[in-house]
Amino acid sequence: MPRFAVAVLLSGIAVAAVLAGIRLSAPAGPLLPAGPLFGMGALERRAVEVVAPDYWLYPERIPAEEGWLTVPGDHARAGEAELRVHFTRLEAVPPGPDESAPPTLRGDPRAATPIVYLADAARGSGTTALVGPDYAALQALRRHGPVIAFDGRDSAHAEPALYCPGRWQLPDDTPLSLAVLRDTQGERVRQCAEALRQAHAGIRFEPEQSVADLEALRRALGLERMRLVAAGDGGQLALGYLQVHPERVERAVLLAPRLPERPAPRPEYVERAVARALAALHADPHWGPRLPEPRESLRVAIARLEVQPAVQAIRDPLGGGSVQMVLGGADLRLAVLDHLGRNDGLEQLGQLLAEVFDQRYKRLARTAAALRRAPPPRAALLARQCSAVEDPLAARRERMTAAFTLLGDAAGLRRRAWCEAWPPAAGGPGWLPPSAPPPVLLVAGEFDPWAPAEQVEELAAALGGAQLLRAPDSAPAAALDWALSSAADGSGDVLAFLDAPAPASAVASTATTVPAAAAAVPAAPIAGAASGGLLQGADLPGVVAPL
Repeated sequence: MPRFAVAVLLSGIAVAAVLAGIRLSAPAGPLLPAGPLFGMGALERRAVEVVAPDYWLYPERIPAEEGWLTVPGDHARAGEAELRVHFTRLEAVPPGPDESAPPTLRGDPRAATPIVYLADAARGSGTTALVGPDYAALQALRRHGPVIAFDGRDSAHAEPALYCPGRWQLPDDTPLSLAVLRDTQGERVRQCAEALRQAHAGIRFEPEQSVADLEALRRALGLERMRLVAAGDGGQLALGYLQVHPERVERAVLLAPRLPERPAPRPEYVERAVARALAALHADPHWGPRLPEPRESLRVAIARLEVQPAVQAIRDPLGGGSVQMVLGGADLRLAVLDHLGRNDGLEQLGQLLAEVFDQRYKRLARTAAALRRAPPPRAALLARQCSAVEDPLAARRERMTAAFTLLGDAAGLRRRAWCEAWPPAAGGPGWLPPSAPPPVLLVAGEFDPWAPAEQVEELAAALGGAQLLRAPDSAPAAALDWALSSAADGSGDVLAFLDAPAPASAVASTATTVPAAAAAVPAAPIAGAASGGLLQGADLPGVVAPL
């Protein structure tokens, strides 16, 4: 063979080998229509294709069904204002011939009770999660039954979906504080509330409205019962539905659940989650020598920034030019929470603290710039988040407690400023645990500050003996892909629980049962059972904009 031909052949082999190792990524986008819209009355559907966000050379396409259901704007006043809620349905698939063991205890998953996924607000909606970060996890769930991603009335897929007008960027030339939030965003919150009132008169966004929407969808699709998988503040909707319609839920898995009654996690529970993370860093062979006495060092770093804010030049994450970030103690507190809210949170937190303890602030400045540039929240989501009515005495007590904790009230700082400016809510009936709940599995991350394990334990006791899985990992339990990633991370427990045809007597050795007697269930709404919600900048991946 001529040398030229050999060179061409070897070059082709090399190019093919390189291409085989290149993993492409497609931005999460809308579903691809694959058929006409059809339906009668309130329910409309069409065939679509879900495109894999990550792929090798050519993306995988999954056939699915997209639908809209017209519901009353206020279920107590049907026949007046209306809106459309959205859902995406994926059919179950049987295991392939190469499977070494059946993936479900129910036999053919196509005949199993449908799994309804209620995404965290940080994902934007269940459908946004399906075509983005939760794609692989939801595909795994399809081997255990049909999957329906439900997008509530406060999601980006609702019609109409109203965003708060204007830019909400916080100033860079002053440290972040509650006073700065009030001064710069209070008026914008009031303008947003007025825009929502004028554009969508008669449409309400209290949690009980979303519960009625989910029940309307169940009836429209002809489902006898459902299995619920809820992440983050999707757990608020799941718990509300369990309160009103427990007989329609076969079983439920709640990942880092947050209750409507808890606008923000308790400061002392946030403190414990952060303390566990700092202790894990101190015990780590890599981070331990670099972070001696991390809790005391963090306290000193926060106090230093409170007294003398740091100034750090970075590139603007949105504009591209150079900006001078003025950083205070609240910026560091929020950065700690933001880093722990990431899938590799412990590693990220170690990198942040190692720099801050050496008085290097570039990573902190980048995080603060991203948080201050988070896009405005959806008005409907803000309305729901601010609909919880706090007990003034309990709120005052918690703020006094926060003054003696390392991170203070940072977890609820932004939400407090926003909801002070939002019109007062009438308040709903409050959440009560169902008298006869179906089997429930709660998953709590050891280091998750947004749904601390202690608050999830309280919820397990209130639910009368729910299964509890405390995951020894740095990732937040609200990440569905983490919860189902491998048996070592707890997916064996989660999937076995979902597949069990009857109330499980034992899920796995790592899951423990919290006895009902561990806490008396009061005959009044539980005001301290779980943590509150959060808003995240959907346009800034990995960035948490805490309420």
